[in-house]
Amino acid sequence: MALLHESVDFKKLDVRLIERNVNRGVITQEELRKAQESLPDDSENAEWIDIHALAEDGESDSKGTSHS
Repeated sequence: MALLHESVDFKKLDVRLIERNVNRGVITQEELRKAQESLPDDSENAEWIDIHALAEDGESDSKGTSHS
C-alpha cells in the first residue's frame, strides 16, 4: 500500500494537474522534463486511425437524417 506522501508525489505529475503545478512552483520544468523522459515508448501499442475517413463517415451518416 502506498504511503500518503508517495501518492501526493505521484499526483504532482498527473496530466490534469501538470500545468497548474508548474505555474504554482510545485514542480519545475526540469522535474517535468525528467519525468517525461523516463516514460517508456509505448508507440508500438498505438492504434492509428484516419480522422479524415472518420469525418467522411460521419458526414455520410448524417445525410438524410432528420433531427426533429
